[in-house]
Amino acid sequence: MKKYYLDEIRCSLEGPVFPIITPFDRAHNLDLKATAKYVDFLVNSGAQTIMTTVGTSRFNLLSNDEIIDLNKVVVDRSKDSALSIVSGPLNADLSKNIEHALKAQEIGANAFIAYYPERWYDDESIFSFYQEICKSVSIGIFIHEMPLRSGYGGTVQYSLKLLDKLLNISNLVGLKEECMDASYSYKIHRHFGHKGAIIGAGAMRNFLRDKQAGAKCNLVGLGSFFPKIEIDFHLAIKDGKNTIANEIVQRYEDDYFDLAVELGWHTQLKFCLNYFGLLPPIERPPLKELSKQKQSRLIEFFDEKGWSNFSIKNQPQIDFE
Repeated sequence: MKKYYLDEIRCSLEGPVFPIITPFDRAHNLDLKATAKYVDFLVNSGAQTIMTTVGTSRFNLLSNDEIIDLNKVVVDRSKDSALSIVSGPLNADLSKNIEHALKAQEIGANAFIAYYPERWYDDESIFSFYQEICKSVSIGIFIHEMPLRSGYGGTVQYSLKLLDKLLNISNLVGLKEECMDASYSYKIHRHFGHKGAIIGAGAMRNFLRDKQAGAKCNLVGLGSFFPKIEIDFHLAIKDGKNTIANEIVQRYEDDYFDLAVELGWHTQLKFCLNYFGLLPPIERPPLKELSKQKQSRLIEFFDEKGWSNFSIKNQPQIDFE
C-alpha cells in the first residue's frame, strides 16, 4: 500500500475528492460487496482521493463496528491507486474517536477525519479534542469543519484563530470545509491554503468561486456517478483552460444541482447511483428511498439532458479542443 507523507497530504492534495455513499441490502445491512465494486469503479475511472464522511457515508446510521468494516473495505480497495481518508462516528466521545483513529491507522488509511461531537462552549475544548487524537496516531488528521451548536444558543463557526492554532499541530494536515457560508469559506481557503489541505464543500461551481482564494480540491457532487467529469474539470483548471471548466459547470452541474438540492441531496444521490448501475437504491430507516414522484422528475431531467444514454461503461466525454 502506497505511503503518503504528512507534508505530501498537507501541501499537495488537489483535485476531486470522492465520498463513499454507503450501500445497504434488502435487510438494511451493509452491502460491503457493493462498496468494493463502487470503490473499484472510482479507482478505475481515475479517482486519486477517496474518503468516507459522517454525512454522505451515513455514519450517523451505522454502528461503530459497521463504520470500521466500511472503512476497511474502502482502504483495501484503494490500495496503491488512491489516497484514503476515513471518518469516525458522528456522535462519540474522545476515547471512542481515538479508538477509531487507531483502527484507521491499523487498516492502512492515509488519514482520519474527526467530527467534534459536542456543543461549543470554548475553543480550548475543541483544540484539546483534536490534539489528543493527533497524539494517538502518526497518520494525518483532518478536522470536519462545520458550524457548531453553541452552548449559549445559536451556532458558531470555527474561528480563524482556532483553525490557525489547530493547523499548527504536527500531524493535523487539513480540514473538510463545510461552513455553509460562501464568504467564510473563501476566507478559510485564503488564510489556510498554505498551511493545510482544505477539501472544499461539494460542487465545481463552489470550487470556481474559491480557487481565487487558493482552493486546490473539493468534495465531488455529480462526480459520484460521473467521475470523469470532475476529473476533467480539474484538469482543465490545471491547464489554464478556464473557459472549458466553466462550460463543464454550465453544461453538467448547474441545472442538476438546482434540482438535486430541491429533491433532497443525499437520497436523490443514492437514486442516481442506482440509475446508472453503481449501487442498490436501498436506504436504512429512518431514511427513506427517494419517492416515485421525485424519481420521475430526475428521470425526466436525465432524458432531457441526454444522460439516460450513459452508464458505468459509457461515461460522458469532455472535448478539450
